[in-house]
Amino acid sequence: MWQAERPDIETALLAPGSKARNERGALSISKFKQIGVKVWGQRNNPLFQEY
Repeated sequence: MWQAERPDIETALLAPGSKARNERGALSISKFKQIGVKVWGQRNNPLFQEY
């Protein structure tokens, strides 16, 4: 799971560029990951078992 600060997301959405951002206010997953930080991963999952 990834988390990003709202002002960083708003800045990315307002940046000139893709049609998706300009018309629909959508942000790609890869862009969101660039902005945010990983806060929870598979190894942090209590149900994860390493074989």
